[in-house]
Amino acid sequence: GTSAAVRNVVVHGVAAGILPDAVRKAESAIDMHIEGFKKAHKAGVRLAMGTDSGVPFTNHGKNLDELAYMVEMGLSPSEAICVGTLESAKLLKMDDRVGSLEIGKLADLVVVDGNPLDDIEVLRQPERIRKVYLGGECLVDRDAGRLLLDQQA
Repeated sequence: GTSAAVRNVVVHGVAAGILPDAVRKAESAIDMHIEGFKKAHKAGVRLAMGTDSGVPFTNHGKNLDELAYMVEMGLSPSEAICVGTLESAKLLKMDDRVGSLEIGKLADLVVVDGNPLDDIEVLRQPERIRKVYLGGECLVDRDAGRLLLDQQA
């Protein structure tokens, strides 16, 4: 499972109209998730990244939060990035098309201001995401002063 959905329920809580019982259940689920994640990683279970994007308070475009949560739960930044890219692609049997920057692959990537290997939190800061490529096409280019996604919407 992913961390974002239950963490966001706890963060937004009853102030956002979530029932107190649901918030308590999410708090309990976070603890169980973290414990299960750590045990699975220690046991060598292959990991993949998910986001539950679309669940309330877990918005599309915030999926890189999940990498920071993986680091909080014990992975190195390098391990988390590998899980979110090539390891997920391998588990989905899509590593011939995505998951790494290689000739012939789709070239989905982000360019960031900073080094996520030193500080994974740079991936959670939208202003530090400078460019976004999907299938080799630049959809967001903050350095050129344009957000191409916004223009298409």
